[in-house]
Amino acid sequence: MARIIFENVDYGYKDTNILNNINLEVANGELFSLVGPSGAGKSTLLNLLAGFLYPKKGRILIDNQNITELPPYKRNVGLVFQSYALFPNMNVFNNVAYGLKIKKVNRSEIKERVIKALSMVNLEQYIKRMPRELSGGQQQRVAIARALVIRPQVLLLDEPLSGLDAKLRQKMRSVIRELQQRVGITTILVTHDQSEALSISDQIAVLGEGKIQQVGTPEAIYNRPVNAYVAEFIGSTNLLNTVSTTNEIKVSLTDINEKTIKFLTRPSKNFKGLKFMIRPENIRLVEHAEPETLQGILTKIEYLGNAEKGWIQLKTDELVFYRSINHDKKRLQTGSVINFSIDPELIVSINQNGSGRF
Repeated sequence: MARIIFENVDYGYKDTNILNNINLEVANGELFSLVGPSGAGKSTLLNLLAGFLYPKKGRILIDNQNITELPPYKRNVGLVFQSYALFPNMNVFNNVAYGLKIKKVNRSEIKERVIKALSMVNLEQYIKRMPRELSGGQQQRVAIARALVIRPQVLLLDEPLSGLDAKLRQKMRSVIRELQQRVGITTILVTHDQSEALSISDQIAVLGEGKIQQVGTPEAIYNRPVNAYVAEFIGSTNLLNTVSTTNEIKVSLTDINEKTIKFLTRPSKNFKGLKFMIRPENIRLVEHAEPETLQGILTKIEYLGNAEKGWIQLKTDELVFYRSINHDKKRLQTGSVINFSIDPELIVSINQNGSGRF
């Protein structure tokens, strides 16, 4: 296992930085995910750790050893690429054994370690197969075995599931999590798939605009985002409009019937730059209008199999909601009037000093 630290790391070309002042710590044995939009610097950060790139400023440590200037072959890390990068002219055994042969490990130990690595990913029976004879999921597991067989301190996974279909992606992310926990190796996963990161990570870092926007547990990242960037990137969200006066900030919604419900009022002097959000699943649809409900027009609906995603137009705001589907519920129709309510306890504040429920 290994503890990883990035200290004040910058990376870029000439006067343009891709990453700015990155400070990040990954604890021993964690499965840590890096998420963010394309171009945010996720793979760049991974390549800096692997040694394929070198920072303009700052340093990188593994178990308190400064590895910033070390070449890749002197860093004890295993890397699984998006394309798996298996050698097409080698069978499974020789693909997995390749790193050990480079390190000049003796033959008997190579055989023992390759078989053990393949058994970890349940592929020992495919030892003589060629890569073309394997499915995408099996190729990915061979790539993981090849990375683990060298006994690295750190395992790096760069978009390892992006080439798989949806069903296989779900299966393989469970395989990765189970294997990581069983081996206990510090693992960094780069992914653009938010659900993937939320489902298997111990910690997540959200990258954007050249810096780390937030680091936290999946629950904290989703339910307590520190700013609007994180709130809108991780899952769907509704950012509620606020009205500021000299003394207070007010959060309210006005429906199509000019009915206004005030959800929150806070002293403006203590909450500068305050925003509020509510997740779509926390908007509750009701059949009949009640004193605490609002009405809007359903402008759009998407069928998601076990749920519906809809858009409600109010007087000035538009809200997104999710609704689970079962055989007792009627399908919603666009153009219909929707009654809904919002629990103030589920509205989350977002400001420069962090976030929290009110």
